[in-house]
Amino acid sequence: MSSKFLINIVLILTAVIFFSLIFIKNHHILLDAYSKSRMNNEKILMAFSESPSSNLGEVALYCLMEPRTERLISDAYEEKMPQGFLLMARPYLIQVKKQAEEVMDTQISKRELLSSAFSYSPDLTFIVQFLLSFFAIVLTFNAVSAEKENGTLRLVFSNSFKSAHFILAKYVSAFITICLPLLLGLILSLILLAALSMTPFYSSLVLNFLSFLIISLLYLSIFILIGILCSIIGHSSKMSLVLSLLSWIFLVIIIPKSSGMLLSLKRFDVPAEEEIRELLFKAIDATNARMNKQIAENSVKGFDEDRKKEMKLKLNYERDKSAQDLFDFYLRKKLSAIKTIRAINYVSPASIFEFSASSIAGTGLSHFENLWQQTRQYGNDFVSFLKDNISTLKKGSYFYPNSDSISNKPIDFNGIPKFEDKKLKLGERMRDALPYIYLLLFYNLFIFIFVLYKFQKYDVR
Repeated sequence: MSSKFLINIVLILTAVIFFSLIFIKNHHILLDAYSKSRMNNEKILMAFSESPSSNLGEVALYCLMEPRTERLISDAYEEKMPQGFLLMARPYLIQVKKQAEEVMDTQISKRELLSSAFSYSPDLTFIVQFLLSFFAIVLTFNAVSAEKENGTLRLVFSNSFKSAHFILAKYVSAFITICLPLLLGLILSLILLAALSMTPFYSSLVLNFLSFLIISLLYLSIFILIGILCSIIGHSSKMSLVLSLLSWIFLVIIIPKSSGMLLSLKRFDVPAEEEIRELLFKAIDATNARMNKQIAENSVKGFDEDRKKEMKLKLNYERDKSAQDLFDFYLRKKLSAIKTIRAINYVSPASIFEFSASSIAGTGLSHFENLWQQTRQYGNDFVSFLKDNISTLKKGSYFYPNSDSISNKPIDFNGIPKFEDKKLKLGERMRDALPYIYLLLFYNLFIFIFVLYKFQKYDVR
């Protein structure tokens, strides 16, 4: 019940309340926007169901990220990432929707996608990553050095007392002390969610919070051990404080927040947005030229109309597929560049904790990639629905969603596939988080062994 502890617990609980209130307010706004987007999709599909052929060109559906309460655990910079995709049935293309623009058919540039992954966001991960880790350092920076300065360390070891027991006692006491504000903060955030955002305590959300508690304790344990290690190395409380603060600044701020500078040192071979657009136009123009040439040749050969129509549909498909493949290729390279930067950050426990928290919450990069896969699958399902239900082509003919190849007969609205942003299952999210959890465990074990080794040689006099 020291003043140092009371100040920290008040500061942390205040931050939890403040961040939770901001999140709940923004969450309501995002839910309203998401609901309007879904209603707009339903209007488009309703008009399409009434007159498929004449309204096919207007089918441009927004496949957006669904706002989730798990973002309170870890926003993972999701608010600055692309918010979803625009799916067009004719031509069949998927394009990125940027949050900052009202125009839905724009793509995101390399600089925007990568730089947005290295900025602050108000969530529980931020509180643990910065405030609680700093609290852990403050608790333990003089755990050994203060005992030596006060003469109590020499008194303790004047009896038959094992070094491992002393270090373990210091570690466990600090660990229990750090658990209290964290546990109170998580309980408080759940209560605020239930009271102000009308979010029920469903099992998946509670399990997410419990999982977040576990990885948070693993992360904070590292800084407890670092504080004890600095206390041993520093010999005096002042020197221990300097070493502890420098370690915290280097591991929590410098490494995670300066990784974006590596983009200027390493080439990821990812062109900018304008270059990708130019490549897309070239690919489309090349396919169009080949299509016109083949159509002209077929006219000379005297093919029947059905054969000409089928070949035209096939060439249209190849044109769109070449553009889509090119876009997908470079989007994968952009995502790969972010993952490369992540791998570099594995030397920082703060970055590892951040990645594991977003994996457990199912937010950020994993949410975006999952949304991309779902959008691609939905596009395939939608085109398959057209082919199986309203295609005017004879069986075996090559299908392409074109007003000339589908019937204008009304169809059942309820039978049309609808897009839904489905969550990854908890087991899948845990599997994604496991490599990061193993790294946190490894850092804990390594630092703990090193602390014991250094203390064995420590002069307690």
